[in-house]
Amino acid sequence: MRHAPLKTLRVLQFGGGMLSRVAIVERRGKMLVLKDFSASHFLIRYTLGVFLAAWESRAYRGLEGVSGVPRFIGRASAHGLLLELVKGTNVSQAGAPTLEEHFFTALSRILESIRESGILHFDVARNVMVTDEGRPCLLDFGSSVTLPTWLGPINRCLANLRRLYDTRAVAKLKRRIAPHLLTNEEERLTASKLPWESFFNIAEQTMGWLRNRRHSSHPQRRISHFEAVLLKVLYALYLLSFKTLRITIHSPDGSKAAPEEFDFRKKIFAVFEGDLLALAGLSNWSPFATLVAEGRDGDWASEAARQAGLVVVRGSSLRGGAVGLRRLIHILQNSALPGVLSVDGPVGPAGEAKPGILLCARYAKRPVIPVGVFVSRAFALQKSWSGIYVPLPFSTVTIVLEDPLILDHSEASLEHYGHELNRRLNLASQRAASMGSGLTGNVTKQERRLCG
Repeated sequence: MRHAPLKTLRVLQFGGGMLSRVAIVERRGKMLVLKDFSASHFLIRYTLGVFLAAWESRAYRGLEGVSGVPRFIGRASAHGLLLELVKGTNVSQAGAPTLEEHFFTALSRILESIRESGILHFDVARNVMVTDEGRPCLLDFGSSVTLPTWLGPINRCLANLRRLYDTRAVAKLKRRIAPHLLTNEEERLTASKLPWESFFNIAEQTMGWLRNRRHSSHPQRRISHFEAVLLKVLYALYLLSFKTLRITIHSPDGSKAAPEEFDFRKKIFAVFEGDLLALAGLSNWSPFATLVAEGRDGDWASEAARQAGLVVVRGSSLRGGAVGLRRLIHILQNSALPGVLSVDGPVGPAGEAKPGILLCARYAKRPVIPVGVFVSRAFALQKSWSGIYVPLPFSTVTIVLEDPLILDHSEASLEHYGHELNRRLNLASQRAASMGSGLTGNVTKQERRLCG
């Protein structure tokens, strides 16, 4: 039977190479979505294109009747497929509506139905749409896996793992776009990281790079896919090294705790930029909200922060600071997420706090916790203005917290609080160096810099 011709109305994605072409088309007066490899070289089109189209078509056929997934219309060609047109907006794009808890509950039900069909999506965070009616819809099953029925016993054994993977995917999405809705259990779930998960994400990013895909969940990302994969590799290596560190947190009252025992919630931590790489791995135990500068260096830093599990808001004292600060305050006001800010960034001078963290603390009604850090063995990046360093494996990390700085709306000026914050930060750094050198029995270059 000969199909009616397709009339292209609008191209959503031009495609080329290993990237599929996506367009809204019309057939017999009905609008559909066409996904094919017609823009690719014919060698790719009739090899990998045929395989990927068949792969995704198989997934959609297995999801026939599942709500929240575009309906599969049929194959348009050997390398193309037709899908139902669902009108809406990607939840991560600018202009997406504010989402409430019922949206994420409905998304969890969709993922449960997909699991029951024997299919794993593996790319949930980047492909969730909110329809014009306000319901969730899951797109793009090109990276999904259909589990064969003859693996029945194994599938049953993996049921809890598959459920955990989907639950975490929803929690991570919620943390990024609606962090004020996160429960304590979801915070713990999203904070738990293992090295194997990082390597799994590397494979996922590598596939995206090879297919030259544009990730819609990060509309501000301005780094290439190669750079994103490189950051994945570097973060996985960093995480493996961080797992070997011996970390102790010293509270103002003299008590000591391991990171997994410390309550980070509802605080704003003030740190020097030079200490960031010694602290980034703490996001294993608690997600943090942070402000990252605009610009090329900020693109790298924001992507690295996302890899570490932080909720990233873009802006700095140089550009976009007011808007970014308002967004960060909103997140802190509506959630228990702790905040962390580099007080001397983005361009220094090193060791001199700027007033942004004080404004954030005042309006978010959070205490500011000055943080000092000492690492027994580290590799310093000599050309960095901040003196940032990387802790070496099996080092001892001493973290000292000074008395919290509580801001109110009294007559005390921000300048007064700024001087006090600088004093407490320097005191925390000196105490950390003193305690750390007492533990290691030697004096390092870092300690000499801190203690003068």
